[in-house]
Amino acid sequence: MILDALRALTERAEPFAAVLLMPAPPEGRTPPASGDAPSAADRIRTLKLIRPGLTALCRGLAFVAPADHPGGARGSHPQR
Repeated sequence: MILDALRALTERAEPFAAVLLMPAPPEGRTPPASGDAPSAADRIRTLKLIRPGLTALCRGLAFVAPADHPGGARGSHPQR
């Protein structure tokens, strides 16, 4: 999903920056691999294909963890 969005941005051939909200993983465990999800090899292949566009056009990427994710909001709000 994230790689699809980044690919679409590079295909526009215009400079861009993106803020990506990361989903929280299930509590206490790694989610099982889905039959619909691309394999690690497919994700790496896609990343290699869009890398030249990212290098040329991407001005910044921010990956934001949800506030309820451990460490997701650490340091972003003063403690009371």
